[in-house]
Amino acid sequence: MSIGKQGNPAVVGLAGFGLTTLLLQFHNIGLMGLGPVVAMGFIFGGLAQLVAGFAEQKMGNNFGFAAFTSYGAFWIGLGIIWILNHLGVYQSTTTDVGYYLIAWTMLTAIFWIA
Repeated sequence: MSIGKQGNPAVVGLAGFGLTTLLLQFHNIGLMGLGPVVAMGFIFGGLAQLVAGFAEQKMGNNFGFAAFTSYGAFWIGLGIIWILNHLGVYQSTTTDVGYYLIAWTMLTAIFWIA
């Protein structure tokens, strides 16, 4: 392996997105609690995707940069909403979370078109 050669950061970004989304769906259908989803959302869905996104930027891939950093921010933001709700700092409603998800659905549609 040459010193200047890097692996593809999209592998980590896609794995972070896919596995965290899978855990969220397990929670949504009642197979597991929210704790593992929040933990995975912060670390693998959030932090790992941010790192992958910035690595994509370094490689000159603007779409990978935009997608992975955006979805990394999505998971961190959703985790913060859940934690603040759990601590009683902010009582979110299903409508609040619904609008949050609609906004991200709109961004996903833009990425899909791009």
